[in-house]
Amino acid sequence: MKTGTDTGSGRRTLLRRGLALFGGLAAVGTTGVLAKRAAAVPTPRANATLVIYGRGRPVAGDTGARVVGIVELYDKPGGRRIGEIHTNCFCLSTPHGLDARADSNLEFQVLQLEDGSLFGMRGGSHRETGPSAIVGGTARYAGASGTLVERPMAGGTPGHDHVQLVITFAS
Repeated sequence: MKTGTDTGSGRRTLLRRGLALFGGLAAVGTTGVLAKRAAAVPTPRANATLVIYGRGRPVAGDTGARVVGIVELYDKPGGRRIGEIHTNCFCLSTPHGLDARADSNLEFQVLQLEDGSLFGMRGGSHRETGPSAIVGGTARYAGASGTLVERPMAGGTPGHDHVQLVITFAS
């Protein structure tokens, strides 16, 4: 009888090795397809502007020192869903405790779009109204930089804010 510490070559071990081999082959096989698809989509040119719209969901979590939010992205108000933004704000302690509007806070955003992802960040006292810096991306947006400006829009429903997002690419 085998124990849980035996390494043996039983059916479970063979099954695990076979699944690992299959997973590795599948990953290698799709890498070329994904690379060709990403290369076929041109990157945004400098000074190009992308305008998208978002509908915020209620805050997904608030641990006191970190606030997490999600915004669904659309091609136009009430249009087709094209992705989402995941936001993480790290709130550092101030002399009066934790404050979501403190100068010491830093917010990170991941915009997951159909043709790639963009990474943004902002901080300081202008975190609520100031632009975010686009600091990189993947697929179509690989190497992207620029700004992301979030503008509130009328028409939100209780617990959901509507925003316009204007992304201007620097490179």
